[in-house]
Amino acid sequence: MSAYPSPFNASFTIDYQSDNDGEVDIVLTDMAGRKVLSQTRMVKEGSNQITITGLQGLAAGQYSVRIKDFNTDAEFVLKVENNSLFVNKFSGSHPTSDGFLLFRRPFLVS
Repeated sequence: MSAYPSPFNASFTIDYQSDNDGEVDIVLTDMAGRKVLSQTRMVKEGSNQITITGLQGLAAGQYSVRIKDFNTDAEFVLKVENNSLFVNKFSGSHPTSDGFLLFRRPFLVS
């Protein structure tokens, strides 16, 4: 995984690799555990781009982003500071060894 800071706006896009067609649940929580945003997206087997929207007005601080589907459970921590977005930490599990999240260009301003 590679991640780079980008100007942060009301949305960002994740390049996501899926083993199957189906739904992906995305949940954003603040560090107190309060749900800030919850979205479900349809993905197809292979490479997908998932745009996370509705982030306008997001206060400075750290947020947990969890992405879960039928066999992937991944989480990373976002830091919002001065309208910029940074990835601080990443963790996840997947039954295959070839990776589950592709962050070639992880955060694209929409």
